Amino acid sequence: MKTKLLVATAFAFALTPVAFSDDGVEESARSYTIDVTGDVLPASLGDLGYPYRAAEDGLAGVCEVELVVGETGMAQNYTVASCSDDAFQGAATSFAETLSFDENASDSVQSLTVAWNIES
Repeated sequence: MKTKLLVATAFAFALTPVAFSDDGVEESARSYTIDVTGDVLPASLGDLGYPYRAAEDGLAGVCEVELVVGETGMAQNYTVASCSDDAFQGAATSFAETLSFDENASDSVQSLTVAWNIES
């Protein structure tokens, strides 16, 4: 079975504000990746973001999302089957609520793995 991978990469400026150390040197923002894997990847990633508190704490996490693709390609009957850390549960739920697929994937059951990774 072939698994596809979609990667969203961004700099976490909104997640970890630039700060100045005691000696006045500016610390750089952390970068992160969010990997989405599954047999059929969504056409739109919807609301996919790094949870602020997880980023602030330097946490990485993985969640398994299961859903049914409706006639219009929108995700329906989704469930977050598991998460490695509770900090990612809300982000996985928001992601599942806003996913859309190509219409040729309608009436199918899909499983996606979402992995949040942050650089130290």
